[in-house]
Amino acid sequence: PALNHGNVKEYLAMVKLVASRLLEKWSRDMKNGVISVNGDVQKCIIDVISLVAFSLDLDSLNGSSEVKDLLGAILPQVCKRSMSPIPYWKIPFVGQHLDGSGSKIQKLNALVMQMIHEFETKSGS
Repeated sequence: PALNHGNVKEYLAMVKLVASRLLEKWSRDMKNGVISVNGDVQKCIIDVISLVAFSLDLDSLNGSSEVKDLLGAILPQVCKRSMSPIPYWKIPFVGQHLDGSGSKIQKLNALVMQMIHEFETKSGS
């Protein structure tokens, strides 16, 4: 069901929106002669994830927000943890702080829970 035509069509519209923003930003940046490819691609990933998962348009290519900043800080740590042969973050008391992302993950979790609560309140669930 997740890959049926209706769902994919909606997903592709979100990717197209983010990609068009990226092209506009790079067109502007080319005039200055500097394009931050890695940073911009990471922001695009954050924007697509937030649109698909939370229906939240962060537009991080053109601005900043607390959620965007936290996601940007956590994504490299997620990659690091996924490649680690030892789940060091599960070590009691200190593990979550060894890579410096424990408090960021907790803060992001609180923000996501707040967004869910606001969504439920608005929809009357």
